[in-house]
Amino acid sequence: MALVLPDSTRQIIEKLEAAPEPTVDYEICGTLTEPLRDRELSSDERKGAWAEMAPFNLREAEEGSPWGTHYGPMVTRGDGKTIPDLRQ
Repeated sequence: MALVLPDSTRQIIEKLEAAPEPTVDYEICGTLTEPLRDRELSSDERKGAWAEMAPFNLREAEEGSPWGTHYGPMVTRGDGKTIPDLRQ
C-alpha cells in the first residue's frame, strides 16, 4: 500500500532536499509537523504526513528503548507515554 502525501508535505520535502545548508533532525521534525495541523487532511494524507515526520522524532536508544528496538522515542513521559506513540 502506497502512502498518500499531502501536497504541503511533498513541498517541504522538496525544499529540504534542495537546500544547500545542513539540516538538523529536530528542525526537520518541526517543519514536517506543520502539515499535520491541517484539519482538512484525509486520513490517508495524515498517515502519509506522519510517516514522513516520525523518523525525525526518534533517537538512538543508548540503553534500549521501551519498545525493545534500536531507536526509541524522543520523549518518554512520567506516565510511560511515549512521543511518538509506537501504536501510530
